[in-house]
Amino acid sequence: MGDIQRGFNIANDIQDNNIVIEIAGVCEQMKQWQEAAKLFQKGGLVEKAASIYIQIKMFSAAAPLIDQITSPTILIMVAKAKEAEKQYKEAESAYERANDYENIIRLNLQ
Repeated sequence: MGDIQRGFNIANDIQDNNIVIEIAGVCEQMKQWQEAAKLFQKGGLVEKAASIYIQIKMFSAAAPLIDQITSPTILIMVAKAKEAEKQYKEAESAYERANDYENIIRLNLQ
């Protein structure tokens, strides 16, 4: 019916993770990125949530999730975002966790 906020509030009250994840997928298809990320996080898909937060440049929302991320692809996204914010130590740490030694060396040389 187009009432995104009401739908999100109802979805946020649901306790079944599978349903929450399914609703998050619908939000993602509708390009309701922030709602999708929050619901993916609630449903336990932390890496998916962090990926969306990074893509929409909500780094502060992604920050608490970074320690739970193991995917090298997402860690490299985090590192590039940190590097763009001139937070070089955090970028180096994320590159290291992603085993991206080439970028660690490049970052240190620059």
